[in-house]
Amino acid sequence: MRSGVEGIAWPPMLRDRAAELAALSDYLQVSEMLALATIAARQSEQLRSLVRHHAQHSPAFLDRLNAAGLGADDLTDVASLRRLPVLTRAEVQRGGDALFAHSVPASHLPLFARQTSGSTGQPVSVRRTRVCGDLLLAMTMRDHRWFKRDFAGRLALIRPSFDQPIRSHDWGMPVNLLHSSGPALALPITTDIAEQAAILAEFKPQVLVVYPANLAALLDQWEKNGAPPGLKHVKTIGETVSDALRLRLKALCGLTLEDGYSSEECGSIALQCPEGGQYHVMAEGLYVEVLREDGTSADPGEVGRVTITDLLNFAMPLIRYDIGDYAVAGGPCACGRGLPTLQRIVGRERNLVRFPDGRRHWPLVGFQRFSEAAPVRQYQVIQTALGRVELRVSCDSPLSPTARKRLPEIVREALGYPFEVDLVEFRNRLPLGPNGKFEEFICRSASEDQA
Repeated sequence: MRSGVEGIAWPPMLRDRAAELAALSDYLQVSEMLALATIAARQSEQLRSLVRHHAQHSPAFLDRLNAAGLGADDLTDVASLRRLPVLTRAEVQRGGDALFAHSVPASHLPLFARQTSGSTGQPVSVRRTRVCGDLLLAMTMRDHRWFKRDFAGRLALIRPSFDQPIRSHDWGMPVNLLHSSGPALALPITTDIAEQAAILAEFKPQVLVVYPANLAALLDQWEKNGAPPGLKHVKTIGETVSDALRLRLKALCGLTLEDGYSSEECGSIALQCPEGGQYHVMAEGLYVEVLREDGTSADPGEVGRVTITDLLNFAMPLIRYDIGDYAVAGGPCACGRGLPTLQRIVGRERNLVRFPDGRRHWPLVGFQRFSEAAPVRQYQVIQTALGRVELRVSCDSPLSPTARKRLPEIVREALGYPFEVDLVEFRNRLPLGPNGKFEEFICRSASEDQA
């Protein structure tokens, strides 16, 4: 740890925000090992404080309580939250200024505005506080700790938030508040993939933070020229990770992909466990529910809608907020941490296949078997109607007649339904969505709910 007091190298002494971060990070090492019931009790205590505040200072939240026939004292623990109807994205959009708290404790200030990417077609504006930001910094340090990343190494980030390459002498916040570190490189996600690969080969990062679709494109380059020497950690953000991508990274680089689940509205939601592979919910700041369509809690192994209560946000009552994602509910993790779990993050509602009988679930399209038919480099399946899908594949050379027949058969067999399959070939990488992200399955059936 780096000292924050001039002239004092040892023992390290910290001041101000660095001291706060160190204390919170140390506490998280304790809280993550608490029993699940103890964590729920701590969350319930925080919930009562949150609800009282917003019932007094957020007119829209008070209206929500009244409409449900509830008072602030009726939400006594996290289990009682199910009495409150979920808050939809459309309601957040319509809420306007009435949704925001008109008073926030001074110790929570300043406030920060956030705008979601609009990937659902429903962008929302939110307000968060410094308290929310401080916890996010501590969660970032938790992520580094769990995966034992060496701060002396080089860090490379490829993100849409950069508009030009940036080189810095350290990793930036939060790491530089507590530790000395190696240099960092930030690249815009719009940088040509071949150029990205060349820059990374020169920079030689030990840690790479990247979007999954961007990583898939880099893997294409690395198959030809090799991965950057010394690469030890690949952290993915921003998109749902496929099993195919995990397998490709493992086969080519010998690395296990390290994933995180986050949002602009709520910050860090869950981190993948380095031992057990499930995603641990960041329960010190969020209460997360996975709900069936009837509103009851999903059992471990079941897919459900993700609903989030931000327990620390005193600027905006994101309480039972339907974030628009689906996930598989998890169970106890072999690592021994008491934090609740999600087995996997499935994606948005539009990422679920729809059948004529009304069933919907996460689609298995048989990608593991595509190599039986052709050397497919990238794929995407778009459901264009209840009984029809479009299979997009990227290959280096035209598909043979046998491959054009076999690939649709594999998809039909994997989906378990005799879909009509329209096969479309690409020579280059498949196009990204309007928000710059890539989705391997998209339901655009005319009867799809647009919520």
